Amino acid sequence: MPFADVGLLKVPDGLTDEQVLFLSDILPTGWQGAVQCDIQPTDTVAIWGCGPVGQMAIRSAILLGAKQVVVIDRVPERLAMAKAGWGRIVNITSRAALGKAERTAYVAAKAGLIGLTRVWALEYAAAGITVNAVGPGPIETPLFAGANSRPSDGTDLAESVPVKRMGKPSEVAHAVNFFASEEAGFVTGQTLYVCGGMTVGANHF
Repeated sequence: MPFADVGLLKVPDGLTDEQVLFLSDILPTGWQGAVQCDIQPTDTVAIWGCGPVGQMAIRSAILLGAKQVVVIDRVPERLAMAKAGWGRIVNITSRAALGKAERTAYVAAKAGLIGLTRVWALEYAAAGITVNAVGPGPIETPLFAGANSRPSDGTDLAESVPVKRMGKPSEVAHAVNFFASEEAGFVTGQTLYVCGGMTVGANHF
């Protein structure tokens, strides 16, 4: 995976959780790179760069049967993670995956992501990678507000949430941070709903 280490940036302090939360595509990129190498059981694979994409390429190469994987990086911490053999994948699904009227395509996509999370959890467990998902409910973001208009009867959307308020982007980020932590190493294939109780009883809107 040439240049897998050059697209990594420290998140500037001025950016909000909402602005950086939905960065993704790391696993598909690493996997596709390994697949394109047409790895055979006797192959030695070299991967330049042990950033997130490189880490996924390493595990993918191992899963595809590489005899040996050589990794190159100038950052000691990333080399240590590659040697330790563990990683974290956190998918972002939605409370709506459990059902929401007039959102057929969206619900199908988000429900499919939960299924994908469970399958990947099984497929990547032996490589030391956990795969989990976070399912936000109504979160105070411009994107959510634009896609969910105020009910015609004037009811506040927050009234449909058992805790009677909208969620904050930072609350979703905390759930993601837990799944991404080393302490969550025995948790995989799970979906954590950050929805103020909507999955256990609410007037779903």
